[in-house]
Amino acid sequence: MGKVIQRVIFVLVLLCTISSDARVWMDKQGREFEGDLLRVEGQFAYIQRDADRRVFQVEIQNLSLHDQVYLRELAFEEQKESEQVDWGPWAIRFALFAIILSLLITMVGRGFDLHPWSFWRSVVWQIPNFILIFVMIFTAAEVYGLVHGITGFYDFGPIITDFFSHPPAYLVVIPGFFLLVIPNCMFLRIKYWKCFGFLIVWLLLISATQLMVEGIIWGGNWVIGQF
Repeated sequence: MGKVIQRVIFVLVLLCTISSDARVWMDKQGREFEGDLLRVEGQFAYIQRDADRRVFQVEIQNLSLHDQVYLRELAFEEQKESEQVDWGPWAIRFALFAIILSLLITMVGRGFDLHPWSFWRSVVWQIPNFILIFVMIFTAAEVYGLVHGITGFYDFGPIITDFFSHPPAYLVVIPGFFLLVIPNCMFLRIKYWKCFGFLIVWLLLISATQLMVEGIIWGGNWVIGQF
């Protein structure tokens, strides 16, 4: 019985040791103390000192460079975990979006006298256009970043909902859209004004398709919730 209790105590101590965030911290003056990191809020780290269990609010920039790097890496790992996406629902959304939009474009293409305008021709036509549009968005975002002194595409936050409100971005997007007309006119073999109208309708159908997809997903979730 005594050996069993000793083993249980040993395992508990081991688990506590593994789960502990205890660390030797150092400030820029070289002073050290051992403590557990409780949380990080903005520019401050809250550390509980092991010696007396007091909690200290420490400004991160006052810690040693080694500790600053440690906190930065810790925050990066937590951000990665929080940003993990369940790709299952997104795969369903993407499949619905591609199918519905291609069907709509097939019907619209026939309305623009694009014969024969099949489903697969619609898919093949849309792929390079989506690539060109994303290149335009990326370029416009870079222009937005240069104007506002931001470096790095991933530092912009909600780019699409923000940068279109700035004139420098329009200087890229508007000419870029007109440039789309040239290769599309050659591929579709229709007049420029007709090609321009076809592209406008396509962009409007993208938004309509997104609303339809979200409606289907919402309806599916509602039906599932009834059972």
